[in-house]
Amino acid sequence: MNSINRVLIAGGTGFIGTSLKNYLENQGYEVGVLTRNRNATGPKTFYWNPSTNEFDHNAFAYAEFVINLAGENIAAKKWTVERKKQILDSRIQAADCLASNFLSAGFKPKKMISASAIGYYGQQTTNEIFAETSAPGTDFVAQTVQAWENAQDVFENMQIPVTRIRIGIVLSQKGGALPKMTVPFRFGIGSAIGSGKQYMPWISLRDLLHIFHFVLENDFSREVFNAVSPRHIQNRDFSRELAKALKKPFFFPGVPAWSLKLIFGEMSCLLLEGSRVSSEKIISEGFIFEDNDLYQTLVKEFGGNSNP
Repeated sequence: MNSINRVLIAGGTGFIGTSLKNYLENQGYEVGVLTRNRNATGPKTFYWNPSTNEFDHNAFAYAEFVINLAGENIAAKKWTVERKKQILDSRIQAADCLASNFLSAGFKPKKMISASAIGYYGQQTTNEIFAETSAPGTDFVAQTVQAWENAQDVFENMQIPVTRIRIGIVLSQKGGALPKMTVPFRFGIGSAIGSGKQYMPWISLRDLLHIFHFVLENDFSREVFNAVSPRHIQNRDFSRELAKALKKPFFFPGVPAWSLKLIFGEMSCLLLEGSRVSSEKIISEGFIFEDNDLYQTLVKEFGGNSNP
C-alpha cells in the first residue's frame, strides 16, 4: 500500500464507524465520512441522504476505498411492519445511492468493503458450525442480510471489487449490545437468557477494526468473511464470564423465554437463538485474533484498556 491512502466511510458516525475512522487515521489513512446530519458536515464530513439520493460529490476526494457500514440498527426498536421496512430499505438505499452517484460522476473506487451480519445464517440454535459457504437462513434477519449483501452486486457489475464482512456481536463499552447487556449485572441480578444454550458469536471491537484494516491492506475480491472470535461460547457461559468480569453475582436458571417474547415479540429471537459461526476462513488468510479469551476481553473493556 502507498504511505497514505484515502478511505470514505458511509455510516461513519455510529460507534463502529467512529472507532474505525480513528483507528485508520492512526494507521496513516486519510478518512472521510458520509453523514445524514447536515449540521455535522465539515472538512472531512459530507452530507448524504440515501432515501432521497442526495450526495455531496466532494466526498469523492476520500473515496479511493469505500467502507459501507450504513443501515438502521436492527435491535433498536420493536419490529413492526414499518420498522422492518426501514431496516431493509436503509441498507438497499445506501448501496443504491453510492452506486448511482459513482456512475453520475464517472467515479470508481479501487475497492468496496461492505458490512454484513452473521444473521445471514438465520436465528437458530443448532449443532451446525456455519461457514461462509453455508446456506442462508429463512427468517426475517436472514432475508434482510441476504438482500443487503445482494445489493452490493451493483458494485461488482461496475467492476469494483467488493468484500463482505459478516459481523457478530461486537463487544465494546462504546456502543452496541454490551452496554445494554451489563445493566442487570451491574444491579446484581444478571443471569442467562432463556435456556442459555444458544451460542453468542462475538468479536472484540479491536479485532473487528483490525479485520477491516486487514481487508483494506490485502487483495480480496468478491470475498465474504465471518468476523467472529474463534472461541465459541453459549449464553449461560457468556453471562457467567460477564458477571465475573463485573465482579457481580450470577444467577441460573435465567430470564424465561416467554417473558422476552412478550416484551420484544418477534425480535426476541435475537436474544433466544444463536449458533456457532466459523472464522477459519479469515484465519487461513493470515489474520490473527488478539482477543480469544472472553473474560480477558471483558476485563479490558471494563478496565478501560481496550484501545485498538
